[in-house]
Amino acid sequence: MPKKVVLKVQKRIVRKIDTEDKAYAFALKKLSYKDYSEQAMLTLLAKEQCPSAVQQAVLAKLKEYSFLNDEVYAARVYRAWLNKKYYGKKHLLLELKKKEVSEACTAEVLAEYDDELDYNRACNALTAWQKQYNKQEDPLSDKLLAKAIRALFSRGFNNNSIQKALRRLEQKIVD
Repeated sequence: MPKKVVLKVQKRIVRKIDTEDKAYAFALKKLSYKDYSEQAMLTLLAKEQCPSAVQQAVLAKLKEYSFLNDEVYAARVYRAWLNKKYYGKKHLLLELKKKEVSEACTAEVLAEYDDELDYNRACNALTAWQKQYNKQEDPLSDKLLAKAIRALFSRGFNNNSIQKALRRLEQKIVD
């Protein structure tokens, strides 16, 4: 007997926020749950049909009281991202774009991230990947190396870091 599939559709209630006080209260409520970038906050206010003049006034007020600061937010995103040990620079860039961090703040954060850190993280990711796929297969087989390269690319590592990490792995295996 086939199962019945019931789809629940949630309707989003859009309320029009037309005053600065309502918009400010809405923004503070959202910020009480999690941090937002300036652009993400503008997007939230726009979804609530808030006029652009009110949006700008609320944004200025939030910045004035230090509730909204893109530099601090970008640094928080970077620190949280560093705890994810197996991702590369491109993944960080995508994470910052997804969080709608400004390009200036993104550039500052990426300036802190150097090639040595990328290489070390690629080695850690490759080691973790090797433990997962370390079966009876030859660890230096072309098929397994191709899988490792694809896995590291998908995690945001650049070609240089991947090649260095693979050479290090080959040296470990040979020794």
